[in-house]
Amino acid sequence: MPLIEASVARQFAETWIDAWNRHDLEAVLAHYADDAEFSSPLIVEFIGEPGGTLKGKPAIRAYWAKGLERIPELRFQLLDVLPGIDQVTLYYRGHRGMVAECCQFDGMGQVVRASASYSLRGSGGPLVPPALDPASVSPRTGSTYPTEELRHRVAGRSKRAMGDALGLQNFGVNLVTLEPGAVSALRHWHTRQDEFIYVLEGELTLVTEQGEQVLAPGHCAGFPAGTADGHQLVNRSAGTTTYLEAGDRLPGDRAHYPDEDLLAIDRPVGYGFFHKDGSPY
Repeated sequence: MPLIEASVARQFAETWIDAWNRHDLEAVLAHYADDAEFSSPLIVEFIGEPGGTLKGKPAIRAYWAKGLERIPELRFQLLDVLPGIDQVTLYYRGHRGMVAECCQFDGMGQVVRASASYSLRGSGGPLVPPALDPASVSPRTGSTYPTEELRHRVAGRSKRAMGDALGLQNFGVNLVTLEPGAVSALRHWHTRQDEFIYVLEGELTLVTEQGEQVLAPGHCAGFPAGTADGHQLVNRSAGTTTYLEAGDRLPGDRAHYPDEDLLAIDRPVGYGFFHKDGSPY
């Protein structure tokens, strides 16, 4: 039996995770043979199937559809991919914590058997402050840019303001998701605000004054206050990307946008937007 190549395993994992995060059930099921079997302890819990195993796409489709209805904010974060002999194990974070899902393939490259195992650390019930499950924070889309054209340019970006949800005062932390083709922001730099990003999932292109470079999961970047290095992140991959961003909240900050006739000035009521000549929008 053949060893699954690393590139094939990674492609399967990324497209599988992306389909789940888009809640595209048919795209998920496209990876499975018609007579596939799926086993999970949650099958016993959710639908009372004592054997914990479902057989055939119709049964699996019905179970997963019920799961998406029950958990509308369901999202997976891919942590690792483990290729094996005719199988791939996906290690990811889900709504119950850490999950290891083993997928066995037939000669046509479709999954014929899959089984999921869940970390015991994820079975302690819902988190309460000061702990937080990011999935419990509603995503924020759109932006405060002053024109529709500028706001449209960051379409496909969503943020979960975890720092706000936890009541942090001195700095903010956001969990950011970019759809394919989306950007983090217009290229900019801050006079007083330090910024930091850490890639969790997918591939991002970092654009700065020095050019471009690709960031993968585990990579990070920092942007010191007062450094005139306009930067942004672009998702040029075929799947969604997720990263953490953190920045301080020092008053009196200004954000400069080297590619736009735009200047943002921090005020007590929030940032106001101006033209570079100082006139307001």
